[in-house]
Amino acid sequence: MHYSQSLPYANLLGGEAEEWLKEICENLVICVKAKDFAPGAVAWVRRLTSYLDMKHALPRQTRARLAKLLYEMTIMPGMDPALIELWSTNCVRLIRNKKKLEPEDLQLDWRPLYELIHETLFPKTREKTLISESKMMSSVLKLAELAQRYFSSNAAKEILAEFLPKFSMHSVADALLAQGYLTLFLPVEYQPRQSISPDVYLPTLFSLWSTLTCSAAYDAQFTHLMSRIAESNLNYGTSEVGLFTKQQIQMIFTTGLKMMNLPVGTRSDGSSSAGGASGGTTTGYGSAGIRVDARAGSALLLRKKPEKFKALARFIVYTIIPDENNNSYTLSLLSELIQATELYYHPSNHGSWAYLLTQFARHLSHEFLKRWREEQEEDCETPQERRLTVELKKQFVLILRPVIYLSMFGKDQFVLSASIASLRFLAWLEPSLIIPGLLERIYPSLETLTETHRTTSALCILIDVARPLFSRQVYPAGGKHLLPLLHLAIPGIDMNDPIKALSSLMFISSALMTVPIRDMTHQLGDFSPSEQEDIENPFGEFSKETEDYLIKTSTAQFEEWLAKFMNRVFTIFENLPQENRKKQGSSSALHTMESGLTQIVLHTCDVVFGQLSDQLYDLALRLIVEFVNDRVLPNATRAVGLLCDLTSSLNPKKAAKALIPLCIDQIKTELEHGASSTVSHAASSNLVQSDSTLHWYQNILFSVVSNLGAEVLNYKQELIQVTDLMLQHCRSRRGIMWTGKLIRNVLFTLLQLYPTEFKSLKPSQWNDSEFMDMYAHETWGQSGDPACLDIQWHVPSEAEKDFALEYLFHCWTPTVERLSEIIKTAPEMNTHEQSNELCRLLAVMRNCLMGSATMVADD
Repeated sequence: MHYSQSLPYANLLGGEAEEWLKEICENLVICVKAKDFAPGAVAWVRRLTSYLDMKHALPRQTRARLAKLLYEMTIMPGMDPALIELWSTNCVRLIRNKKKLEPEDLQLDWRPLYELIHETLFPKTREKTLISESKMMSSVLKLAELAQRYFSSNAAKEILAEFLPKFSMHSVADALLAQGYLTLFLPVEYQPRQSISPDVYLPTLFSLWSTLTCSAAYDAQFTHLMSRIAESNLNYGTSEVGLFTKQQIQMIFTTGLKMMNLPVGTRSDGSSSAGGASGGTTTGYGSAGIRVDARAGSALLLRKKPEKFKALARFIVYTIIPDENNNSYTLSLLSELIQATELYYHPSNHGSWAYLLTQFARHLSHEFLKRWREEQEEDCETPQERRLTVELKKQFVLILRPVIYLSMFGKDQFVLSASIASLRFLAWLEPSLIIPGLLERIYPSLETLTETHRTTSALCILIDVARPLFSRQVYPAGGKHLLPLLHLAIPGIDMNDPIKALSSLMFISSALMTVPIRDMTHQLGDFSPSEQEDIENPFGEFSKETEDYLIKTSTAQFEEWLAKFMNRVFTIFENLPQENRKKQGSSSALHTMESGLTQIVLHTCDVVFGQLSDQLYDLALRLIVEFVNDRVLPNATRAVGLLCDLTSSLNPKKAAKALIPLCIDQIKTELEHGASSTVSHAASSNLVQSDSTLHWYQNILFSVVSNLGAEVLNYKQELIQVTDLMLQHCRSRRGIMWTGKLIRNVLFTLLQLYPTEFKSLKPSQWNDSEFMDMYAHETWGQSGDPACLDIQWHVPSEAEKDFALEYLFHCWTPTVERLSEIIKTAPEMNTHEQSNELCRLLAVMRNCLMGSATMVADD
């Protein structure tokens, strides 16, 4: 994807990116030849990072050469450890995407990298290294793992010959050291050019694995290695299950059960065991495993982060291969494993194992969804007979469904989050098997008073499954639940329970992000559901015509729901605490929570307003105008300003017509009555309560103006007049600063490039009233196409540039003249009024410069 082509000035870029890349490559080579690694090469490598961050294209040959250069710089003797970390991190970025670089494009030597790692992590006693140097090796270890596929054809044979003789059962440290190097360096991907393929050395690895049976670190490392072999060689192997035999798969499942460390049996007093204490036993390693790992010493520096359940899940998913009866041996073992551990998922059976089990389920569902989507792509190389089938997908979901339903109301927040993620992945795989049962459990948690402890959990679940639930393409029967669930979420928006309020708001924004909010009851026509369809059953799945009828009928409630939602938003604003700019003392944590809630409220309003039809936008705008006109809330001045800001960005013409005249009239009235006349310009000065009304409307005015674009031209004289009035009369610090903000925002909105619409559909569809009236409900949950973004940009017109210059000089010229006068003629600034005037003039200059920055030519 070349996102730069979506910019409004894409036609002016020409070969700019190619010139940047050429400059980076040339200068990087010059620095390396001159051995100017710091600061020379560092600067150009960081420039390369910026180039990649901007999503510019990088030709395959150039990518390979840059990766080779950075790799050679990484293994160069005597290189500074901090620089090694920088080179290796960027080399990893260049080679980690397998589709952008093939083994034929690049060849790397493994031995210098091994020597670098060994000398740094395991120096001789007389050559002890700094601790900081060993910490910088994490990126080098990552590089070693990714560089495997680019090693020479004889690398596998050389690596086995190097490390297998070092494996010794007489020393746990030596065994783990040899195993760690095998895991890091041994190429796992089948390639015709290799002298040894994975199916040759697999029996040897399993033989080594069986020799040390009481080490958690040892098992985790080998599980990680086997998972990578399984994932990389799904296309190959003629054994019983791909590359693996059934006995080898059973061995890995047994290891997985040991990793879970589940309590089994009873203690001597008859009570159930937990963690193996007081006579109880577990499926894990026990104290003997701890003693074995303690003897490993520094060999543990080679192991990866403890992602053992991710590796186990990856191995299981990538060994699910359908047989002639459309069954899978691995899937049958997984079913037995889940059935054996089902009781440990129950919230009442909570312990240290709960999070491990739910994490395992999460990784399983994620890896399965990843593989399923990979195999749906056109360029998938997996043979058809080895791909997942629809029947296997259903079996997999049915195996995990009972335990996820058990754990989704867990006591622990970590358990809950893992269970919710599993539900999301499974809902994408088989929504008709997951969502009905899920809704049967969620509705009581939101409706009744007897399950209020589950309300927050239910809302968190809805946040994650909202996309598949309301997507017409994924789950056609989910749309009719949108309005009932939105109504049930409204009571959760409560200032007294910020956590529940955050969850409710996040659910609303997730649910409506891809749903056009409009009343479609006028498109019902003459259709009515047949008597055979029990539409009173809320969890039923009906024909497409009936589902469309139920969705269109429910959209009549959008207007009522929007009014309720806006009232809740206004209630939160009314109950915000007084602004505390210093945020000192014990109240800072409270302010952080409430400021976070305010940000989520505004984000949700942004999403909701962006999806409103014209009629419902008019309702929302009318409610906002009534709110800002009826009251002044010093504690919510900034929040209401931001609300007006996002309102005006969605329909500048209507928002400007409703709010600009109102604000200007009120500001004039306040200034006539002496608002902001108290002289104050120190940052520590307190706000004057009588100025609250002026600041209220100042904030709304500069917020509304910031997104108007060309609409500002209809209010030229009014804005110039009110700016002059505020420059003449405002003496308080906030009055001065917000006058400057108005100047800056007027210039910003006229001169900046920014997107002007944020709908879930392309403008050509959204603005087609006939299409939206007939088919808007069918676009619910529809994802955008990155290849066809069709972004609408604000690009300054000549009229906007002319007014920007007029407005700029109108504010700038008298300010500079007065400032020059003060500098030339005025004595030392010893009065409060003189200091205040100087602050006012500097504030105007600062904001003029910030607002007009885009008018300055590039160097």
